Amino acid sequence: MGGFAKRGAEQEACDASRETRNGLDWSLGFHGDFRGGFWSFGLQGNCLFAVRCLVQPTCTKFVSGVLVVRFGEESFPMYDQSFSGHAPKRKPFFIANHCVSGTVVAVLKTYVEQVVEALREDLEAGRWTGTMPGRDRLARELGVNGRTVDRALSQLETEGMLESQGEGRARKITLKARRTTVLEVKFVLYERSDRFADYVLELQRRLESAGHRLTFGSKSLIELKQDPVRVARMVEAEPAPAWILQAAARPVLKRFSQSPVPFFACFGSMEALPIAGAGPRYLPPLREALEILIDRGHRKIVMLAREERRTGELGVFEQGFLDELEGRGISTGPYNLPEWEESPEGLRECLDRLFAVSPPTAVFIEDRLLCLAVKNYLAAQRGAKLRQVVLICTDYGPSLDWCDPPIPHFKWDKQAVVRRMLRWVDNVARGKKDLLQQLTPAKLVGGDCIMPAAM
Repeated sequence: MGGFAKRGAEQEACDASRETRNGLDWSLGFHGDFRGGFWSFGLQGNCLFAVRCLVQPTCTKFVSGVLVVRFGEESFPMYDQSFSGHAPKRKPFFIANHCVSGTVVAVLKTYVEQVVEALREDLEAGRWTGTMPGRDRLARELGVNGRTVDRALSQLETEGMLESQGEGRARKITLKARRTTVLEVKFVLYERSDRFADYVLELQRRLESAGHRLTFGSKSLIELKQDPVRVARMVEAEPAPAWILQAAARPVLKRFSQSPVPFFACFGSMEALPIAGAGPRYLPPLREALEILIDRGHRKIVMLAREERRTGELGVFEQGFLDELEGRGISTGPYNLPEWEESPEGLRECLDRLFAVSPPTAVFIEDRLLCLAVKNYLAAQRGAKLRQVVLICTDYGPSLDWCDPPIPHFKWDKQAVVRRMLRWVDNVARGKKDLLQQLTPAKLVGGDCIMPAAM
């Protein structure tokens, strides 16, 4: 059984994968269903690649669709796939027994995806009519737990094969909305790095599990300068039956809210526009944070916003920020919402200008990467007062968990946005008009870490 080589081209491929970023990969040690050991996982499409190792691997990477596992200075690409074994009972649990330096490679779909496929096949074959069997019966039959069955049944509801009749009652079998063709959904990223955001990968996985296909626009909104004309040209050149725009500027959303092709606003200034969308409700935690700041003596409060949010018509969040300051007796102007060129040099120039004459004591930042850049800037400056500036990030990411002292931030359930996008895609696939906008509550985390203003 060939396909395994040490060092050489494969090692270079493993190193290169840090730049190519094919797929999502993890390096994780944990005790699983195969009697323990070190495990590494990679998720690509609908398949979860799991590698069990006698020694802990250095990393697990995808290179041109091939899983490469690295041990110290040695790399092993896993080309071959022979399958055997089973679980749950009625669907295959794919395992390839390729042993290299104590390595076992497994290629599998999640339990939920396998149960969805099994139940879908039985429904289409007419095994049940009227109502669906209960969760406990299906769990016993399939050899999985009840929670897995619940998630699978919810997925079939999303697809239109089942209909809930209320808590404690059997689901009604409808089958009326089962799709026979794949719906391609085109996703226009805010910036290219968002391709690997956890909620984007989750959306792609769940759409594919539901029989759809998620593809991405050739350019990001940042590359298109958030220009409605440029975005329209790309949309015309890359036709698709449904589009999702990530954090689009209001002029972009205005243009496409009138399109006969369905568009969805994933974040962005969508308020009062006839376009479906989802995002966080930021104004309540903003008011809470401002109340804490002002109670603790802060008066020089600034917000660093991305260009599309502060030029032309202000976003609802940015306008709300200025209105809240005015309502609390603080006069506002360009100082509170400064203009800046979106580049490392432009950010530093803006910060130099802000802190040269009247240094702010608190700064709201709408991007977590910008937040870390500002924190780095302040740490490099001389003077205790600058290092006491309160930073509040409105865009949570795991990197903030590593900051000490903690950075106060806004947090919300991104899975709610994923669920809303899935429902919208399902409605589009069924020819149902859907313009609902759903805002998910956000909360302020770390408000107790806000220090009094440095005098």
